[in-house]
Amino acid sequence: RTFFKTHVTTAVLLCAMICSPEAMEDHAVDGATCDVYESTLNTNRRNYKLGVFVYITRDGRTRIKSITLLLFEDQPSFALVLCWYKQAFGSHPLTLITDGDYALHLAIIKLLGAFFAAWCHILCVWHIAQLVAKHVKH
Repeated sequence: RTFFKTHVTTAVLLCAMICSPEAMEDHAVDGATCDVYESTLNTNRRNYKLGVFVYITRDGRTRIKSITLLLFEDQPSFALVLCWYKQAFGSHPLTLITDGDYALHLAIIKLLGAFFAAWCHILCVWHIAQLVAKHVKH
């Protein structure tokens, strides 16, 4: 089975998500996982942002869990993606590693509310190093 959702307003695609059937099967067997979510800036001529959820299987392989297309990297778009993730997989990931996007962080806090303490949101060390190099003068 494949999970596919879109959100369209006035004939403009605002957000789309498709999930890997293999990942849905893995999730059903193994339960919630540690996922990495990365969205890239202006990934095509229409400036949609491609987002990818990836995870590590029990045998150590990296797999794509789902992909997203976002017109805006804002809190409502990220909240919609996280809601769709829960619809597709039955739960939120136990741990989510991201690039530290503030809008994504706000979406996580808003959606998880009281459950946020039992949930883990980790910032990617590579992204932190890039920001330090960019903003800290020697």
